[in-house]
Amino acid sequence: MTLTEAEFVRMVDHTLLKAEATEADVVSTADDGRRLGTASVCVNGSWISTVASVLAGTDTVPCAVVGFPLGATVGKAKAVEAATKAFNIQGLASADFVLAENRAYLLEVNPRPGATLDIFGGAAKPLLAFHLAAVIDGKLPRKPPAFEGAAASAILYAPKVVVVPRTMIWPDWAADCPRSGEQIDKHRPICTVLARAGTRGHARPLVETRKASLLAKIQDLSKGDYRERQEHSEHRGTTKRQRAGRPAPPHPHR
Repeated sequence: MTLTEAEFVRMVDHTLLKAEATEADVVSTADDGRRLGTASVCVNGSWISTVASVLAGTDTVPCAVVGFPLGATVGKAKAVEAATKAFNIQGLASADFVLAENRAYLLEVNPRPGATLDIFGGAAKPLLAFHLAAVIDGKLPRKPPAFEGAAASAILYAPKVVVVPRTMIWPDWAADCPRSGEQIDKHRPICTVLARAGTRGHARPLVETRKASLLAKIQDLSKGDYRERQEHSEHRGTTKRQRAGRPAPPHPHR
């Protein structure tokens, strides 16, 4: 079998796995892979987004190694990689850590998509589709999914006991919304707030602004509900007093 130079290059994985590699080194390596047309450019996982941006629009695939070489992967990632391998977890999963004295301890790995899946809804192909392909068919995407702009999500917590107003209409950017009349105890989550913008620097302030405006709306409508309940209660009390002072109707003669 005889291969042309181009065919041979298409079978090569161009790699840079030095733990001390700089961003400039990674960009240069990715540029080489793009120029030569290699099958992939393989780097440590912490550089995968950088490589993906350089290779965007080409047939060269960004590739990451798992936990190699020693010291090149941060502790949290190594812990997740070890748990994923030990339990043969496939598809999207989420990991919970406990932070104590500036050290992170892996608490659990949930073998299902995490709560932040909503912020990736702007992809041309939803992440859930990649998850199903990995779990059901054992297929992984050849290229990382592309996202337009930036997105953020945050949990809106109750600063005190809150009763959801009966006239509450939830905006499209709110999720996990409670029912009207439901009581939310202090410091408990009310709902999830989502925001999408052109950049991360705009998405984060936007989600915080939406949290504040939504809480203000809930509190304002709750005041209206409270006044209405008070007026209704006073009306019922007045009616009862009127009935109590009204003479009993005479019994009909038979």
